[in-house]
Amino acid sequence: MKLSQKELAEGICKQGQISRLENGEYTPGSELLHQLAKKLNVSMDYFFDEQILNESTELIDFKKISKTFITQRNYESLKYIYDLEKKNLIAYHCQIKYIWNG
Repeated sequence: MKLSQKELAEGICKQGQISRLENGEYTPGSELLHQLAKKLNVSMDYFFDEQILNESTELIDFKKISKTFITQRNYESLKYIYDLEKKNLIAYHCQIKYIWNG
């Protein structure tokens, strides 16, 4: 389905919101996601599968880097990336909670 941002937004939200959503500058609430899914004729899972895949890929990358630092006995760098990953994980869970609670 090929829709412009304006066409997708029509009757749902402002075109600017769609633009900000596409650019990762806006996190929509569950009601908006539901309306967009309905208009696009997709399930709401459509919006989350890529993010889940990205999270999985990031976790694999984290494990590889961690293994390298452990092998090199570079524990300072290991702790640094662990702390970063921990912050990212918390931020991700907060995003999901915000999305579902609106």
